[in-house]
Amino acid sequence: MEIEYRRTWNQSVMLITGHVEEENYELKMLKHNTVAGLLPVEEIQETGDFRFCYDITGKKSLECYLENNALNPVMIKKILENLIHLCREMERYLLKEEKLLLKEDMIFMDSREEQFYFCYYPDKEGELREEFGKLIEEMLPQLDHENREETEKVYAIYEKTREENYSLLNLQELFFKEEENGGEVWKEYEIAGDETEAADLTVTNPQNSQKMDRISSIKKQMLQILEKGISWLYRDKLNRKKKEFSMPEIPVPAIRKKQMPQKIYPQEQDKNPLSEYTEKAITGARLMYLGGGEERDFVINKDVFLIGTDALAVDGILKSRAAGEIQAKITKEEDIYYIEDMNSANGTLVNGEILIYKEVRRLKEGDRITFADISYRFLTFCNNSII
Repeated sequence: MEIEYRRTWNQSVMLITGHVEEENYELKMLKHNTVAGLLPVEEIQETGDFRFCYDITGKKSLECYLENNALNPVMIKKILENLIHLCREMERYLLKEEKLLLKEDMIFMDSREEQFYFCYYPDKEGELREEFGKLIEEMLPQLDHENREETEKVYAIYEKTREENYSLLNLQELFFKEEENGGEVWKEYEIAGDETEAADLTVTNPQNSQKMDRISSIKKQMLQILEKGISWLYRDKLNRKKKEFSMPEIPVPAIRKKQMPQKIYPQEQDKNPLSEYTEKAITGARLMYLGGGEERDFVINKDVFLIGTDALAVDGILKSRAAGEIQAKITKEEDIYYIEDMNSANGTLVNGEILIYKEVRRLKEGDRITFADISYRFLTFCNNSII
């Protein structure tokens, strides 16, 4: 499955390569009806390839959200509720639930609407309940390891999804019972700290012995972290203050940044005649405001510097209503700075060129950066002065 992102001045889209018959009923329904909870989609043909084009303007992927926030039971419950509601809506249009893509990078969220959005992919097969369990398994590394209660509850939810005859409705019913009984409903699924349980799980399902060994290993590591009371994760949190993205009804504790595959940053030739000198002597950077409004300059004093309007989530706060809650991210790698748009509604531009979602652009001395309708000049510090 090939995925590509594109950006125009007022729209951000995700393109997925696929195949569909010319008279496909599902695609016609999706094009002529708005289904609450589904990303708008249409088909396009380019150079002989058929692609599904999803409108993701102004939305954040679950993958992006979990880079800076912890997984917890409330988030799983919210995803489950949205998913069940969507399946009921899809029945009205004779759309099949097994066509939904349950992947971190293909589930999007809108914090203002408190809503998750899913991709309907006509070329897909699979069982929804199994893929929901795989989704939870995929998110397990993003647990807050210092919160034992929530960690055990999430594992209890995950264990429930591994039962042979479980269903999404059964899982939702357990959440309802939890509200009535104060959480006792998950006790029978809680993880154990010995090797006996892991062995029992392997015997129950011998075809998945390798997977059980991996899950058992994860459990042991997490329990060791919890018992010792401190780990490198905790020490990392002492060294820097973590901030949370806002999602009003999903209280998410801040944790270490998700261990994502290391991005390959573009290696550009800096044409600035002072580049050799400045790269060796750079001690910091700042954004100088170029307008005459109420915005202010920012000193980029962190390796990951978030910019936007949400005061609880970002480091550089913008006041313009045109900017997004989390508009953009600037990262520092060995005295080199990079910028990435966070799929904002009105876009981020570098020297007049709009950034595509997930594109990482190297910043150079004097670059003009525009966040929606606010412009800044990127400047570096050298020997405590600005070059």
